Amino acid sequence: MYETVILLSESIGENEVKFRFDSLKNIVILSAQLQKLDNMVNKQRYLLKMVGKVTREDLSEAVNAILDAVANHLQAFPDYQS
Repeated sequence: MYETVILLSESIGENEVKFRFDSLKNIVILSAQLQKLDNMVNKQRYLLKMVGKVTREDLSEAVNAILDAVANHLQAFPDYQS
């Protein structure tokens, strides 16, 4: 579903950056929870390219949510750290 939001917002244009940014944030968080770390990194790179197009508050919220998700993943799977 989040992927669909990204595709639709890209086709509409720059006016829908917030929806795309929030969808990417959710995909990154879900990818961390599902241990799909390659997908998480790829989507996070895409999300970081949008830094100048969102508010500082939205960026801060996204970064904190992503860090929390990764920290929770590492606590749940301590042997997974490399």
